[in-house]
Amino acid sequence: MKPLTHLIFGSIFAFILLLLFPAIKLIGFSIIVLSSVLIDIDHYIYYVIKKRDLNLKNAYNWFVENEKKFRQLPLRKKRQVCPPLCFLHNLEFLLIFAVLSFYSHIFLFIFTGFIFHLFLDSILAAYQGYGHDISAIYNQIKSRRMKHVEEL
Repeated sequence: MKPLTHLIFGSIFAFILLLLFPAIKLIGFSIIVLSSVLIDIDHYIYYVIKKRDLNLKNAYNWFVENEKKFRQLPLRKKRQVCPPLCFLHNLEFLLIFAVLSFYSHIFLFIFTGFIFHLFLDSILAAYQGYGHDISAIYNQIKSRRMKHVEEL
């Protein structure tokens, strides 16, 4: 999903939470919205490491092109493609925020935004007909025999 889509849905989700739980206040609303979008910073970091290029526009275009390429693959080929290692998009990182949320509400708001973002990503993955793994460890083990979409 593109950042603007995450921003729109994240804002709606955070607004509903604000209506249901006014105690989160504007700060909680803002953190949930921002974290539901800014989790994608790991895509940019992946691009910078992979391509040695700091240009944000190039990174965005590279991911858009790879997404187009991925969508055109038949389903059996999609299942053979390794997702990029996006360190924030995984269960292991979420568990860290879940534990930290017991110590501060800020981490709970970040955790909530991350969970919502991953929920939206999972819906998109299911709609497009492929699974969405959220474990970085599992993805790295599985990826040893797979190719990245840009290698196809």
